[in-house]
Amino acid sequence: MFYRRTVALYFTVCLLLAALMLRTVTVGGSLAVDALESLHTRTLAVGTTRGKIYDRSFSLLTDDTSRLLAAVVPCEGARPALTDLLGAAQADRLIQSGAPQVVAVPRAANDDFMRTFPVPNRTNGSLAAHLIGTVNAAGHGTSGIELGCDAALFAAGGRLSVRFSVNAAGKALAGYDNVILDQNYNAPGGVVLTVDKTVQALTEAALDSSAIRTGCALVTDAATGEVLAMASRPAFDADDLAAALNDTDAPLLNRTLLPYAAGSVFKPLIAAFALEHGVSPKTTFTCTGTRTVGGIDFHCYGRTAHGKQTMADALANSCNCYFIDLFKRLDPADFLAFCAALGLGETTDLGGGIVGGAGVLPSAVDLSVPAARANLAFGQGKLLLTPVQAACCYQVLATGTRTDPAVLRGSTDDGRTLQSGAPAAPQRLLSDNTVRTMQRLLYAAANADRSNAKSAALALAGKTGTAESGVVKGGRAVNRTWFAGFFPADAPQYVVVVMNEDGVSGNRDCAPVVKAIAEGIANSG
Repeated sequence: MFYRRTVALYFTVCLLLAALMLRTVTVGGSLAVDALESLHTRTLAVGTTRGKIYDRSFSLLTDDTSRLLAAVVPCEGARPALTDLLGAAQADRLIQSGAPQVVAVPRAANDDFMRTFPVPNRTNGSLAAHLIGTVNAAGHGTSGIELGCDAALFAAGGRLSVRFSVNAAGKALAGYDNVILDQNYNAPGGVVLTVDKTVQALTEAALDSSAIRTGCALVTDAATGEVLAMASRPAFDADDLAAALNDTDAPLLNRTLLPYAAGSVFKPLIAAFALEHGVSPKTTFTCTGTRTVGGIDFHCYGRTAHGKQTMADALANSCNCYFIDLFKRLDPADFLAFCAALGLGETTDLGGGIVGGAGVLPSAVDLSVPAARANLAFGQGKLLLTPVQAACCYQVLATGTRTDPAVLRGSTDDGRTLQSGAPAAPQRLLSDNTVRTMQRLLYAAANADRSNAKSAALALAGKTGTAESGVVKGGRAVNRTWFAGFFPADAPQYVVVVMNEDGVSGNRDCAPVVKAIAEGIANSG
């Protein structure tokens, strides 16, 4: 009995050892095959992609142009084509190396020795550059939407490679099929912005045709608050980001998101609040050119004495004295609550990682000082607004309602359909009567005799602003100049804000830009 058990155990152990040896040979053989294959192939990357960035109608804002790269087997058979594409000297260098190459070519050429591939340009320095942002060499976003949506855009990207057959010396073997490895390359997934590509192009063209060198322009949908165009200047060259980063004018800054002294573009908010609290637009004050409040003299522009002014007159003439007197009739605490409801004094989250600055809204303690109240009445003192906040304010003046401004609509998997959340409900802040009155008053202001915003093509409403910034450059005081408005005046569809960081007056610098944008949009429809 013992003998039989010993023999059975012996044969069992032998079988297990045999199985183990067979597995070792199999695995070793597989590893050897893989190692042999890797020694006889070489894989070169042709290009990598990120998720697409689309405008509201799924037109591409990135990757809309491309360059050509060729995967080349550099041998004598390839010489004619290489010489034709690259010149004899470069063709000779490639053939002498013998190693597989991926090279830039001016046009497509496909044969037994060469395959060409279009490689998308990310075009960081093109349309809506400050909003879209930049990408670093590792393929990650460093500013704008590229940074704010980096995880989604990176995950939606891909890679295209070519695997060449090579000999032991690493030289390409002609006559062998090269394998194209497509890993989700140039797939259509990505993010969808609220931007309208046509409106963006019109806005940038109008800004670039103006005298504004350091400033911005913004167009929003009056009904939804969605950003249709966002442009900042100076522009930057995506091919020379290092120089841009060191530039003293900071061209990478998105100036639509930065706070500035507001000046007279703030006056319509005082007017609207007064109307809501029972003040008639026919209420008059007499302007002598100067008001003394708290021992400080406040002047109208050029110390002009405007005389007897109604609300319409005061907006058209930008009369500081009128608004100082008008604000004395209003409760400052209630007005500050109204401003807070407009989003002033708080950051503005537009989605996609795009956040506007909070600016500065004076406090109730600040306004306990009479001179501070006088300053706020015409948009000076501590008050600072971003152009995005100004657009929110003029949306309310145009429609009576405020919606959260946005630059991101959602995402897409196929480049045709949108995945997004439900929009936020609008908040009503002004009555219909006040809205109709403000539409009429701001139309009159934008179409006054000396207004550069006056247009025969459409009914544009709005207000200029020229604000002291407190900045001195070369011994000269720097003014922030503005125009903020909407059109059509009686049925607003668009809100437009233009700001010049270093200007002369809102009427001279900014009003013509707003007019050009508005007329361009009207004509494009």
